[in-house]
Amino acid sequence: MYAYDTVYMFAWTIDSMIERGEDFNNGTDMTDSLRAVDFTGASGKVKIFEGTNDRSAIGYSIVNMQDGVVVHIADYDPLNPNIFTFTEGVEIEWGDGASSEPEDEWSGEEYPYDCPFAYHMSSIYVPGLITVVALGTGLLGLTLFLSWFSFKKWKQVGI
Repeated sequence: MYAYDTVYMFAWTIDSMIERGEDFNNGTDMTDSLRAVDFTGASGKVKIFEGTNDRSAIGYSIVNMQDGVVVHIADYDPLNPNIFTFTEGVEIEWGDGASSEPEDEWSGEEYPYDCPFAYHMSSIYVPGLITVVALGTGLLGLTLFLSWFSFKKWKQVGI
């Protein structure tokens, strides 16, 4: 969506510069025209901030998987003071099928971290370690074999 909007933004800018009789090969004029862009594209509102040359804040949709179907929950529009616009009559279904937010199972004295990822990452997962070592060893072996094979070929050619 962002690539589409970028191409559209440049095409729209060049087209409008041609209509106004401006030279789109002039970098200063092109930059000024790009800063004046203001349209709604595939990824939302496209407007360039003059001071930073950054794109305006980008909104997005919040969806939830319910019974194997993607359900639209809310829209986030950074230009809207309400921030989220929720779809009426639709509730969030959590991973366990509950309609209320689950408790933080990692909070408490037995967990020294404030999130579950640090707790799970604090010990070595042996099957994962074996997989990484096996892949690394295989790639090293393949590299050595291809190097040896190339060396033999080069030796035959006389390089």
